Amino acid sequence: MNWYDAEKPIDSYYGEHRKGLFGKKCPIKLHIYPSHIEGVGYSFTSDELSNESEPFSLSYPQIREVYEESIAGNMGVVIEYIEDSVVTNSSTFKIALLGISEPAKWTQLLLRTKEEIDQQNIQAKLAKEEHEKREKELRETQERESLQFYNDCLNFHLKKTTPNYELYKDKHKIALIYINEDKALNFLKIDGQAKEESNGIIPFEKIHYYEKAGDIHYVSELHGDYSNYGGSVTGGQFSKLAVAGGGLLFGMMGMTAGALLSYKPTQTEAAKTNFSLDSTTKEIDSRSIILNFYSDIKKQWC
Repeated sequence: MNWYDAEKPIDSYYGEHRKGLFGKKCPIKLHIYPSHIEGVGYSFTSDELSNESEPFSLSYPQIREVYEESIAGNMGVVIEYIEDSVVTNSSTFKIALLGISEPAKWTQLLLRTKEEIDQQNIQAKLAKEEHEKREKELRETQERESLQFYNDCLNFHLKKTTPNYELYKDKHKIALIYINEDKALNFLKIDGQAKEESNGIIPFEKIHYYEKAGDIHYVSELHGDYSNYGGSVTGGQFSKLAVAGGGLLFGMMGMTAGALLSYKPTQTEAAKTNFSLDSTTKEIDSRSIILNFYSDIKKQWC
């Protein structure tokens, strides 16, 4: 069952045609629907008719021409249509509805219906293009507004010399910690797409202390090489620029915050032996920074 089976035909024709005096009677049918036509007719190629009538179904954009023509002494309606071809991309074919009564009526009805459908398709295409144009303009406007909101908020809070540490960053989105001119810790979140901004502040005088807490564990790895490498110690570092910048701007508290925000965990790797089967022991420092401060909301140290 096709999607157009529920359509009601605009008009229909049923009949028969005999090729020659002793030829076989073949059905001739035509159903004109709002979206397509279908029926039974002769294939007409190189001025030769098929031996028997065959079913067909065509959309209006496929139809090129419709006209009356006498073929082998029989008046009928000829429908020229385009069909995709693997070899030539598209080819023109013909269907002949021979013996159809009132061929002029069916020719005019087919042409008029095709013209109406073609106009509807043109209007639908123009409406689609206009809709896509408006959607594109809307997306561009939203993009500009999102970027403007993001930049306005970020520039309001941060100057080029403001110490900060990014926790997360995406398109027109950011979450970071920064120290303002009053030496307070600010936890800033900006979402340009949703046009949302939030900023939590811990004043300088509310900060009590900070400490490192967590686990230090060891991982052993076996290797089957014959090389000898020295040990190494990586991580466990803080940004000298952040410490120096924070100290220059805010003294000891600024240096502390700079070290706090830029701290990276320590990873110690022992020397590998020169045996055919050796092992590597890694010390993983997964301690985190804990900040102790007084909460005005909870009325206690957190």
